[in-house]
Amino acid sequence: MNGHYLASAACGLQNVQATTYSDAVICITHVTGIFTDLAVMIGAKFRVEPFDKRKGLLVSLIIAGFIVGGSLGA
Repeated sequence: MNGHYLASAACGLQNVQATTYSDAVICITHVTGIFTDLAVMIGAKFRVEPFDKRKGLLVSLIIAGFIVGGSLGA
């Protein structure tokens, strides 16, 4: 049972590191949060708001990594 608590703590630490890394506010332990971040960024682009290319690239690479890793793992 302690493994579940340690895994949860590891996910939390990973989120903290990712959100403080170079001011990119992303959440990488849950893929749905990354897709939400990307959708919000695309929606902002349609409202003619500035698009953060650096964050967009980072989120896109994480999504691509998840898809490739999931495919290879299957």
